[in-house]
Amino acid sequence: MIKTTTYPFYKSLRFRFGLVFGALFFLLLTLAMLFLYKKVQEQLYNSFIQTLSAKAYSLAQRTEISPLTLPLPQQNEYFEISYKGNGDSKKLFDNIGALQDTSSLLSSSIEKKLETGGIIYIRYAQNATQLFQQEKQLRLLLFIYLPAGFLLCLVAGYFISGFLLTPLGNIITKANATGQHRQVHLLPEPDTQDELHQLVVTLNKML
Repeated sequence: MIKTTTYPFYKSLRFRFGLVFGALFFLLLTLAMLFLYKKVQEQLYNSFIQTLSAKAYSLAQRTEISPLTLPLPQQNEYFEISYKGNGDSKKLFDNIGALQDTSSLLSSSIEKKLETGGIIYIRYAQNATQLFQQEKQLRLLLFIYLPAGFLLCLVAGYFISGFLLTPLGNIITKANATGQHRQVHLLPEPDTQDELHQLVVTLNKML
C-alpha cells in the first residue's frame, strides 16, 4: 500500500496561493478604501467651504461703503472686511485677529466690486472642529477595517485557492489508487487544455 506524504499546511500550495490571492485582494481593497476616503474627505471639505462662501456672499450683500454699513457678527461667527479703492486700503472690521487660537478655523474669501471702482474683500471663518472630528472618525474606521479586511481576504484567498486546486487533488487521489492495484488504469484526462492536462498526459505516459 502506498503511503501518502503529508506536509504542514503552511508549506502547501493551497496556503501559498491563498496568501498570494489574499495579498492581491487586500491591495485592491486598500486602494479602493483609500480612494473612497479621499473622495469623502474632499466632499466634506468642499461642502464646508461652500457654506462659508455662501455666508461670506451674504455679508457682502449687506455691506456698503457710502453710507458705511457693516453687518454685526453673530455667535461663533468670525469675519474680516476690508476695502480698497481710490488708492486707499483699510480694514473696516475684523474679529478674527482677536482670537488667540485659529487652528480650528477654516475660512473662505470673496470680493465685491463696487460701481465706484472700489472692491470690498470679505474673509469669513468658522470653527471646523466638527469637520475635523468627522475626518478623524473616517481615519479610525479605515484603520479598523483594513486589518479586518486583510484577514477576510486571507481566508477568502485560502478557500478560493483550495477550490482551484481541487482538480490537482483529484489527480493525486486517482494516481495513488492506481498504484494500489496490479492493473494499471490510466488517469482520465481533464477537458481543459492547461497545465493539469499536461500533467495527466505525462503521468499516463509514465504509467
